[in-house]
Amino acid sequence: MSKVFVIDIAKCNGCHNCQVACKDEHCEQSWMPYAQAQPLTGQFWCKVNEKEHGQVPVVRLSYTPVLGAQDDAIKEYAPECCQEREDGLIVLDPEKCKGRKDIADKFDGVFWNEELEICQGCTGCAHLIDNDWEEPRCVDACCTDALRYVEESEVDLTGAEKRGNVYYLNVPKRFIAGLLYDPEVDEVVIGATVVLMLNGEQIAETVTDDFGDYRFVQIEPGAYELVVSAKGFETKTIAADCTEQDIYVGDEPLAFIDDRRFYPSAADIARRDRAEAVIKWAEMRRDVQMEEDEVANFAVDCPCCGKHLNVQADSGIYRCQFCKADLTEVIAEKAAELAAK
Repeated sequence: MSKVFVIDIAKCNGCHNCQVACKDEHCEQSWMPYAQAQPLTGQFWCKVNEKEHGQVPVVRLSYTPVLGAQDDAIKEYAPECCQEREDGLIVLDPEKCKGRKDIADKFDGVFWNEELEICQGCTGCAHLIDNDWEEPRCVDACCTDALRYVEESEVDLTGAEKRGNVYYLNVPKRFIAGLLYDPEVDEVVIGATVVLMLNGEQIAETVTDDFGDYRFVQIEPGAYELVVSAKGFETKTIAADCTEQDIYVGDEPLAFIDDRRFYPSAADIARRDRAEAVIKWAEMRRDVQMEEDEVANFAVDCPCCGKHLNVQADSGIYRCQFCKADLTEVIAEKAAELAAK
């Protein structure tokens, strides 16, 4: 049965073990009739390519092991120079490709040996496979299982990108990242909804994390829009064009809808005074009903964002630390409930 290489880019950490193992196996060692010795410099039959994605402060690196000579197109271009194998490996015959510099000029990963006047490239360690090795040296050296050599029919290759005899999983696409903040208090906005739109259609949705960050990953290149919404803030649309590259759209401020969250009205003050009166009454009953800190310190759920908060009732702080909602009535009711027990 035919075997293939499966390379999962998401698992590759750039250790270069495969590249080093290939050099160790082939440099200054001839494995005829499969391959003449690889020169010490100038050739990488297995090479790990590194690519940078994004912009500061959101930058990611991806690593892609490349087995250039394992390309079906080589067999189509110069079938007379390739050895016939049932296992699917593509092997340039050192004798038959002598003088065929055109093959090296046409295909990346195929190299021209000026001294021997032959084309050279990855053989899939055919000399080892034919001597009962289950996998080539590059796969054997992979410490993260990013490289595999398996029966094509026994592995799920859905979504894989085929490059000759090599299948690539999780090939990096685009990502869009950014941050939302509240300019009035110079704090990030947590839990804001960010919707990814393309041509008026919703593609994906996420929320900002505890640092105000959001990110969409593995998306197709395109000119997107981000529709941002958060309780108490105006809805905002942000352009995010990742057609050419991954992008960090920057730190985006959100504008208030109602500033009374920070500048209380007369009604707010009245509710606060009522809560303080209830709390003082509850404190007078502490020595009879409960321990000293049971009334003054308790937990409530914010009616707006649903966060579970620990509250010190006599601290003078009556707003949710997450969404800034007014907690005066909630605290008063909880204090009265505890005091009445």
